[in-house]
Amino acid sequence: MGNDGQLSAKEYYLQFLQDRKDVFREITRLNKSEKETYLKLLEYLNEVNKNRTMYSNNIKGKALEDIVNFILEKSSVFEIKQNIHTSSNEVDHLVMLNSTGREFQNLGYLDIRGEHFISECKNYSGKVGVTWAGKFYSLVSVLSCRLGILFSYNGFSGRGWNDAVGLTKKLFLTREKIEDRIFIIEFNISDFEEIANGKSFLEILDAKMNGLKTDTNFSHHLKEHPAQKNAEAAGLL
Repeated sequence: MGNDGQLSAKEYYLQFLQDRKDVFREITRLNKSEKETYLKLLEYLNEVNKNRTMYSNNIKGKALEDIVNFILEKSSVFEIKQNIHTSSNEVDHLVMLNSTGREFQNLGYLDIRGEHFISECKNYSGKVGVTWAGKFYSLVSVLSCRLGILFSYNGFSGRGWNDAVGLTKKLFLTREKIEDRIFIIEFNISDFEEIANGKSFLEILDAKMNGLKTDTNFSHHLKEHPAQKNAEAAGLL
């Protein structure tokens, strides 16, 4: 800031860019009323998974699909097409950027590796194994996507470079150029809880993609932003 109390040109543009980034963060995070609905969906998801023998597979599957549909819709930047049939498969969600999403991607605030990705919901009693992780990678490749998200309750099997977790890392490295690599991201109950605690789906997704790129724990990339604190203090979240 200059001696006259006015912002310099550099300071003005930095503030302008930060303001736009704050807008992106806030419109892609659940507001107060949306969060109330989300918490009910999360409570039901926990209920059917903690008492699995009391519910049919269809009910357990729908509990996961309902909360995923809600998250994707309320992110504000997507158009979602459900249960899309290809020549050989059915895809739970084909997710495309809407006009707002394309604008934010052009600004560099959003990266889904193109204008669309696919997601699948698997509400298994245990963790998603290496075989299904490999099949999902093949499906993402066939559909010319570079991002696939697999939603489950218990997450992928393994850790580090073992089992399903390790396979996603190995498959990520099969293509030499970073722009050609395919991100297989798993989203589990811990991540659903992060949303309940104020994070947005897109913040978690970005952190997980950065974690895969750098072979680090995604939590290192998931930080609380000042805009979130301000919104919470104002009672908006």
